[in-house]
Amino acid sequence: MQKAEAGEIYEPEVKEWEEIPLPEIRTDLIKFVVCIDFMGQDREFTADEKKYALDTVYKFRCHWEEFEKANLVADRDALVEQKTEDAAHFNEELMTAQNEKQEEIIQKALYPELEEEEKDPKAKGKAKPKEIASDDEEDEKTKFERNQLETSKLKMKYIIDLLKDEKNKYKDRFGDLPNRKVVKL
Repeated sequence: MQKAEAGEIYEPEVKEWEEIPLPEIRTDLIKFVVCIDFMGQDREFTADEKKYALDTVYKFRCHWEEFEKANLVADRDALVEQKTEDAAHFNEELMTAQNEKQEEIIQKALYPELEEEEKDPKAKGKAKPKEIASDDEEDEKTKFERNQLETSKLKMKYIIDLLKDEKNKYKDRFGDLPNRKVVKL
């Protein structure tokens, strides 16, 4: 600011940000127990039968590990794709418009007399927000708490309406969750 006032050209300082590594994904060790028997036959397993059983278990383990890794990679790719879509869809204009709409709904619900003033310019200044007759501090606290509760209810209703809206991307995000193997947070 001072350099700009002095007539110097402002050049922002180029910073190199330290890369923050993500923590490892927590995993649970899953163990399987494989039991084989001859269903009542009184004999021992041959070396070939033992080798076949161990090979089958090894193949199952390899297939299971690959399956789990493929699911993790698919989830990671889906997350990256979702973030890209979010950046395009949930831009600053949309979020500002939604916040303004939410505030408008809250103002209309809490102060309906202000809406009447907008419709009838002659009534301007005549309508005032409802006040509690007593100046008692407890009454002001009760009024404040009541307004906070009503505001919270209106905000929740607005969010639920957004989630229900078919044209909205919010619903798609939740619909995709059952297809995920790993859900971060």
